[in-house]
Amino acid sequence: MRVAVAAMRGCLERVAEPPSVDALVVLGDFYCPRSVEALAGLGRRVYAVPGRFDDVYIARLAAERLRLLEGRLEYLGGGVYLAGVGGREPLMNIRSVSEALRGARGPVLLASYYPARGVLDLSRAGARRGLWELGELLGSGAPVLYAFYSVCVEPGAQLLRGGVVHFCAPSASEAWAIAELGW
Repeated sequence: MRVAVAAMRGCLERVAEPPSVDALVVLGDFYCPRSVEALAGLGRRVYAVPGRFDDVYIARLAAERLRLLEGRLEYLGGGVYLAGVGGREPLMNIRSVSEALRGARGPVLLASYYPARGVLDLSRAGARRGLWELGELLGSGAPVLYAFYSVCVEPGAQLLRGGVVHFCAPSASEAWAIAELGW
C-alpha cells in the first residue's frame, strides 16, 4: 500500500503531479475553492483534512468533491487504515479517532493538521501549534505507525518516537511525501 501525503499552503490552482499511489491525503489549509477543485481534478481517490483557516464553505466543498477525513477512520484496504485530525475541531476529532481506533485491526496512518505537542512543533511555549491530547493518543498504544502533520517545523522533517514515524508534510504545490505501508 502506497499513500502520498501533502499539505495545502495557500490558494492553489494546480498541485504537483502525485506519484502512482493507492491514496492521496491532503492536509489543509485549502483557503479557496480553486484548491479543492485542483485536487478533485487529479482523478484519484483524495482524502482531505481541513485546516484551521478553512471556513464552513470550504470544508463542505471538500466533503462534496473529496473524501473528508476529519475525525474519521477509513479502511484503505490491505489491512491499512487512515485517520484524520483537522484544524477546525481538533479535540472533537481526537476523541472520535480515539474511539474508532479501538476497532482498527491493522496499522494506521494518522494525518493531522497539528502535530502532537513537542513533536515537530513550531511553538516554544503553551500549545500554540501542537496538541498534548494528540500526544496522549499516540502514546496510548494505538496502532499508529505514521503520523503526518501540516503545521510543523519544516517540510520533510521526520522523527521516530514511540514506534511512530512523525513526518512534516511538504506543500502540495511542490512535492508529495510517500508512506510505504506493507506487511
